[in-house]
Amino acid sequence: MYGGAQKAGNLTYQPGRYRNEKRVITNNIIYIANLIALGQWYLQVRTQFTSESFPESLLAGLKEKVNLAISERLNRLEALCHKIQEATDIQVQKSAAIRRPSAALQQKKELVACWSRVHNLLDQRRSETGDTDNRDVFLEKIHKGIKKSGPDYIAVIQGLPPSDAVIGTQWLQGIVDAVVNEALNVIPSFK
Repeated sequence: MYGGAQKAGNLTYQPGRYRNEKRVITNNIIYIANLIALGQWYLQVRTQFTSESFPESLLAGLKEKVNLAISERLNRLEALCHKIQEATDIQVQKSAAIRRPSAALQQKKELVACWSRVHNLLDQRRSETGDTDNRDVFLEKIHKGIKKSGPDYIAVIQGLPPSDAVIGTQWLQGIVDAVVNEALNVIPSFK
C-alpha cells in the first residue's frame, strides 16, 4: 500500500519513442526463432503422421501459416525500425551539441544501421535444421514409437520416455539458440 494522494499530470507524447526497444526487438527475434523451430517440427516430425484425419493438405497449411507468421513479424519489425530511425534522427538533431550520444541512442543507431542484415539473416534462417545429430536421434525415437504405437501422433509423443523427449527439446532449442545468437551477433548491444 502506498501512502499519500496521487498527483495528476500529463506526459508529453513523443512520436516514435518506445520504452524498451531492446526488450521488444530481442523478444521478437526469439519469437521468430521459435516459429522456425516449429516449422522444423512440422517438416521433420509431424510429416510422419499424415493420415485421413490429418491430411497432407492440412500439414501444408500449417507450414504455410508458420511462414506467413515469420513474414508478418519481420514486416512489423521493419516498420518499428523505420519509426525508431525517424525518432533517432530527431534525437540526433536535438542533441547535436552533445559530443557523445547516450547508450540508448547508440543502440538505436546500431539497430537502424544493421536492420537489413538482421532481416536478411532471419529470413534466410527459416530452414535452420539445428543439430542434425540430435534431430536424427530424436527422429529414430519417433520411428520406434510409430512401430510400437502405430501412426497415432498423440500416443507416440506422449509415449516418449523423458530422456527421448529431452533429445527433441535440445534439438528444437538448438535451432532457437542458433538463430537468436546469430541475429544478436549482428546487433551486439541487444545481447
